[in-house]
Amino acid sequence: CPRAMSVTRPCGKGWGDRYSQVVRVSNGAQGATVHLAGQTAAPAPGSDEPQILADLDCYAQTCVILARVDRFLAAAGASKQHLVRAWVFLHDPTDVDECNRAWDEWMDGEGNLPARTCLVASPQLHTPHGLVEITVDAFVAAPADPTP
Repeated sequence: CPRAMSVTRPCGKGWGDRYSQVVRVSNGAQGATVHLAGQTAAPAPGSDEPQILADLDCYAQTCVILARVDRFLAAAGASKQHLVRAWVFLHDPTDVDECNRAWDEWMDGEGNLPARTCLVASPQLHTPHGLVEITVDAFVAAPADPTP
């Protein structure tokens, strides 16, 4: 019997209650797609993340973001091995090498690289001193049905 599609939001709302940090769409036997909102290195609402964004370069901000991506993916039952798409938004195109260095360290030779786009945009529109914003989508296959 096929399972119905369901939508869950395992990580609550983002800044200003305008969006969900994570949306997981489960489609029964096919699996689930996990969508993360754009992540910056700004301290999350209600968190004890103490960093002052103005003190972090692009490499450090990217590392903070990717650690948050790991946590959000895990909360939705996924990991970076499940990534299918990533968007990277840089405030300054000269930061691309530092952002890529953090990304490459995070991926750590993973064979399951997502499709990725890197654009110049301004994360500073909503995050003063933000140098990078990253959003990702992941797909988690449903477990194989053991019955023939």
